[in-house]
Amino acid sequence: MLADRLDLALRELKPTAWRLFEELASAFLASEFPDLRTTASASGDHGADGILAFTDDDPSIVLQYSVRKDFAVKIVESAATIHENFPRANVMIYVTNQVVGPKITELRPIVRKQAKLHLDVRDRSWFLDNFASSSATVEASERISAQVVDPLLASAGIIDSKAQALTTLEARAAFTYLTLQWEDDIREKGLTKLSYDGLVRAALRNSNSEHPMTRTALHLEIQGVLSSLVPDEVASLVDSALARLPRRLVRYTKSTDSFHLSYQEAQRLADRLAQLEALDHELIDEIERVTRSTAQALDLRLPSDSEPVFSLVRKALEGVLLSRGEAFAKAVVQSTMELDIDRDVEPFIRERCYQSDVGLADMAVPLCSAVVSLLLNEPSATIHPYLRSIADSYTLFGFLRQTPDVQSAVSKMFSHGDLWLDTTLLLPLFAETLLSPDRRQYSQLLLGAREAGLKLHVIPGVIEEIERHMNRALTYAHGGWDFWEGRAPFLYSVFAWSGRARGTFADWLDLFRGTQLPEEDIGLYLNMEFGVEVTSLQDAVDSTPEAFRREVQEYWREIQEARREGDVAIRLADHDSESYLGVRWKRLAERSLPLGYSTWWISLDRQARIANERIARRINASVEPQLVMSPDFLLHSLTVGPARRALGKPSEGRLPLAMMDMSVLELLPAELTELADKAREELKDLPEYLVERKVRDALHEARVRIGTLGEGGMAGLEQRFRKRLEEDAAKSI
Repeated sequence: MLADRLDLALRELKPTAWRLFEELASAFLASEFPDLRTTASASGDHGADGILAFTDDDPSIVLQYSVRKDFAVKIVESAATIHENFPRANVMIYVTNQVVGPKITELRPIVRKQAKLHLDVRDRSWFLDNFASSSATVEASERISAQVVDPLLASAGIIDSKAQALTTLEARAAFTYLTLQWEDDIREKGLTKLSYDGLVRAALRNSNSEHPMTRTALHLEIQGVLSSLVPDEVASLVDSALARLPRRLVRYTKSTDSFHLSYQEAQRLADRLAQLEALDHELIDEIERVTRSTAQALDLRLPSDSEPVFSLVRKALEGVLLSRGEAFAKAVVQSTMELDIDRDVEPFIRERCYQSDVGLADMAVPLCSAVVSLLLNEPSATIHPYLRSIADSYTLFGFLRQTPDVQSAVSKMFSHGDLWLDTTLLLPLFAETLLSPDRRQYSQLLLGAREAGLKLHVIPGVIEEIERHMNRALTYAHGGWDFWEGRAPFLYSVFAWSGRARGTFADWLDLFRGTQLPEEDIGLYLNMEFGVEVTSLQDAVDSTPEAFRREVQEYWREIQEARREGDVAIRLADHDSESYLGVRWKRLAERSLPLGYSTWWISLDRQARIANERIARRINASVEPQLVMSPDFLLHSLTVGPARRALGKPSEGRLPLAMMDMSVLELLPAELTELADKAREELKDLPEYLVERKVRDALHEARVRIGTLGEGGMAGLEQRFRKRLEEDAAKSI
């Protein structure tokens, strides 16, 4: 815990706290420089805003302590000052609470050339690596943590900086403690108990033996957060939580009917809050990094004070997560599969942007949209688990606003069963092998479903579609674009985005199938990597009454013939009909609630999701329960549904944040295919790893420009990807 507290203390140090930092640095450096002495004040170092330290036995070494954020500027300034005032010095050790990292490789030559000094840096990472090296460093770390972190944790500001999609301090506190409760609790605890245990802790966060909180006050505070629920129901669940929480955690005074956190529990929660705050700083750093890089790709100059822009991005990001969580909660409580959880993303971002004056005028919407899309779909490995936890907490918060009994609501959902996957779900699995493991959205989704106990299936016809698609992509890679109409085949598009040479595309496809029995090879790959079983549903099709079967087949033929021509349309319609009729047939024996069926067809195709309604209209019958589940719904089901009990926390942390635009897998226009080849030709003399990186960068910049500015920001990206997976990718089979 001390490492987290020290990390937070170093992050939170203000320029006025130079003396605290000097004491910490001296304690850490004492064993290395026993004769260390410092100047008397921040202004006495000839450097204006830092502290110089010297060693009596070696005047060639000068140490500069500084808490300035713009460390690069400060290092150059300090080197010049030392060179002018201390001509015998040849080494400058720069000690800072900031993270310098790889930037030191750029600064060393500058310092050496301009000030004739060798630069050595001791940054935040150095302190965190060495805090336990001696009793003196431990004591110094504890001292600065107590002086900086404890007041911070006791203030309202640390809570108010969380849950930016919520508006009141009480709601943000409830959300923050729900996040802690979600992370801390065992998987077997019901969601209602988990939620109200967290809400009680949030309400009692400032309580102690001298300032307890009455039962009535507890009821009122939590009811204020859950204002849409019946007060008596909330009060009953709060009382149950108070009775359930051990007295070693929550103390009770019978005479006043009041409660307060025990000292041990208050300290534990403070430590956990410090950990959460450290993660929050990582998120802020990531938002700043992605915003700056995206603005550069858009040729957009950020204002000199960019903090309002970063704040706007965070509010938009969390607003998206809240809206998705609330939509899922509403769908579950109302027992409906009508889940359009990404429909309101762009309007939400647009509303937030126009409410905020961040000095970007009309550019705020496309910039914010692009950054939010990247953070959701390509988060760094550092912040992914934290964002996953935030997303789950917003979903839980959404449930609490819909129903007092969260567990009863989610218990209606399936906890086991069989999922039948279509081509739009499986093609990305092959494409994602070109990405780093932490960016493989669809792969992590299916691996999570498998770990949760769900069985994955695919019909032989879908395997045939995948194999045909690979053949068409290979034709395109071999020069077929000279006569090609439309966009490049999906798999080749992704391969080009990866920066790899076109001539190696065939070798990459060989990872998945050979030349003799390619369909069997593809099926074996899916089985070995994801546990997907190739299982025919033709018997179920044959068992369906002929009149109904004919209507279903006719529906799918009309759909496919509108997308393409010839025998391909008929084959694809037969595959869709088999999946639809097969899943429906297996459903007949289940007699389940709408969300509790154990057999589902997972598809991105909108025509699959509206098939029940359209077919019922054709035969003048009532609409049957939904057969199709979207990947979005499956994702939320794995994180808060009954299947969550079988899913370990590490696996849950790796689940994607959203199954939205997958913009890294966006299909390439022909001109961008040519751009990839042109970039590679220009860079052919460089090492291969560098060529791949530069090609990726060039395509990424082009993607951001075209996707964000040209077609309506995040919503445009989402709409294009979904439409192309449904239509263009299928057309290229």
